[in-house]
Amino acid sequence: MKSTIAVVLACAGAACALPTPAEHGAAVRDLPGRKPLRTGLVVLTAERNVQAAFADPPAAPGGAAPRAAAGTVYREQLVLPSSLPTDAVLAAVAGLDVFTDVVPLSFDARGTASHAALVQRLQDRLWPTAVAQELDALLVVEGVRDAGLVWSDADEALFSLDTVLWWLCWPVGLWIPDRSYAPDAALVAQLFWVGDGRATPVPVDVTTTVGPQMLHPWERARVPLLGLLVPPVWLPDDVDAVGTAVAEWTRAMLPIELARALKQGALAQSPHVELALAVRGEQLQVVVTSAVEIAEAAVSTLPRGALTEAPAPVPVALASGQEQAAQGIVHRAVGALPLAPLREAALPLLRLSVTLASGERVSQTWTWTELEPRATDR
Repeated sequence: MKSTIAVVLACAGAACALPTPAEHGAAVRDLPGRKPLRTGLVVLTAERNVQAAFADPPAAPGGAAPRAAAGTVYREQLVLPSSLPTDAVLAAVAGLDVFTDVVPLSFDARGTASHAALVQRLQDRLWPTAVAQELDALLVVEGVRDAGLVWSDADEALFSLDTVLWWLCWPVGLWIPDRSYAPDAALVAQLFWVGDGRATPVPVDVTTTVGPQMLHPWERARVPLLGLLVPPVWLPDDVDAVGTAVAEWTRAMLPIELARALKQGALAQSPHVELALAVRGEQLQVVVTSAVEIAEAAVSTLPRGALTEAPAPVPVALASGQEQAAQGIVHRAVGALPLAPLREAALPLLRLSVTLASGERVSQTWTWTELEPRATDR
């Protein structure tokens, strides 16, 4: 008897173990990997909603036609046209500890009919603002690419694991998640480096998708009470209920998955430049390593959020030299600034901006907390 109760309780626990979007968000917030960047957030919107992403270019003439998805179409679109509120994207990027600082920027994308036109308008209208705001990068959320939800029962079987659990855990088996639904939707986003000096900046693609959602018979079945009498594999879906549940899941998870991808991704402004700041005693130490000769460097103290007045960068006198590394000769420049004047500004952020001899500019932004030496380092 005790073993039967234990099995039932275990099954009930399994049914309640699926994390919610809020729990996923908390897990992403706790992930290491926050990027030392002051980033401007641009969300292409239509009436406070993220718009549809620009359509992919059509296949070349003579190319293979796209394969039709196998299964039943539950929803033609999951997220659109209601879309994601821009506040959800901002809350995920700013609230899940992705960047040192996030500055929301308004941008009028009306009339742009392609990604190339969007980039051109960004350069023309937003780049000067990004430079004046002392931003290291621009995160541009282009929109949602939404192909809906298609589901097939091809992988189901009468003697599958969920059916066995239904027999073992009856009647609790009605609450055991038994079907997985994978939304075909993506949040299309790119990260542009403000210091990119090329005629057409090349972004880092950070487009993200959402993983599958598990539903139990009570949520997804057309007649859920039949689950007390027959195995769940025999219960047909309520297409509207499933579509609504997966749409809500997708809408909540897309911004969270964008934050996860940004934190876990390797975002390097320049593959051959490394910047570092550190507090050493009463000085702020600056170290720059580059495959290209370093021309100049400056440190700025900044507030959080949008700037209301231009900062006054403090030039750093650098002592440069060359070192032999695995990839060849690298330039290493070291400098220092007294801490007292920087602390007197009473601002939370420190930004290091470096100009290379090639004209390329690279910058990063840290908080004072990140730069203070830890007890183990003393």
